[in-house]
Amino acid sequence: MTTTIQPTDLASRLLALPSRLEQAERAALAAAQALASAKEALIDQETYFLLGGHIDGKNQAERDAKLRDLTSPERLEVWEAQERAAEAALRLRIIQEESRALRSVARLVGREEEE
Repeated sequence: MTTTIQPTDLASRLLALPSRLEQAERAALAAAQALASAKEALIDQETYFLLGGHIDGKNQAERDAKLRDLTSPERLEVWEAQERAAEAALRLRIIQEESRALRSVARLVGREEEE
């Protein structure tokens, strides 16, 4: 399948890329920061329950299960933050790949015009 792109369309898309890349990078950074915060909140809750005497059980497996149960909201937040971070990273990679592809096309178009 052959796709035709007009030079003006190519130029417009190339000129829009820096802004799109910046937005995607900022979103990826924000998602990574939110993930780090969620992980810290989970650690804080685990510490609270462990040091506060809220965990009892006959063996380590029971205590671990109790801790997982007590921190399930924080664990869910970490999981959701991981998903958001992965999605933001994916969007950034897609835009980066589009940038590489458009620059390659621009070089090819430039060579054709020279000939």
